[in-house]
Amino acid sequence: NTQRDEFDVFVTLDGKMMFFASNRDNQDEYWNCDIYVSFRKENQWSEPKIFNKKFTTPGKPDWGIAIPKDFKTIIFSSGREPAKEGMVQIFQSYRKDNGWSDPNPISWPVNTGGWEATPYLTPDGKTLYLNSGRGEENKKDVDIWKFELVNGKWTNPCLMDGPFQS
Repeated sequence: NTQRDEFDVFVTLDGKMMFFASNRDNQDEYWNCDIYVSFRKENQWSEPKIFNKKFTTPGKPDWGIAIPKDFKTIIFSSGREPAKEGMVQIFQSYRKDNGWSDPNPISWPVNTGGWEATPYLTPDGKTLYLNSGRGEENKKDVDIWKFELVNGKWTNPCLMDGPFQS
């Protein structure tokens, strides 16, 4: 932890890698967050470093990384284009032999053009949860939505209900 913001922690299932978002290297720029990684060796975490420049957008936020157990896909929130100013969308990248593919926005119904952020992907990579302002027109808050991956496509969202909804 630093005096800046650290949030949206994701630890791999084997407990060896911890990802998080921070604006630690972007002084006086609250909105400009990057994704960091730290490696666990014995009982200590390594000094965090920027995970990968492909997941860094100068002057825009990148956060909320989610990775399935097979580590072949990364899903994260970003304010990069085509996200509208002051919004974030959900992006996806695939592992290749020489690194990661360029991140691309996940198409509708995941991204609506509004606020879609902080994804969580189940270890099997088949269920995606995120917070979104979708729903009512001029909505001022976000809800949690669930998507299922069926035949390579994300299903229409299901609004989660329960004690965590306000």
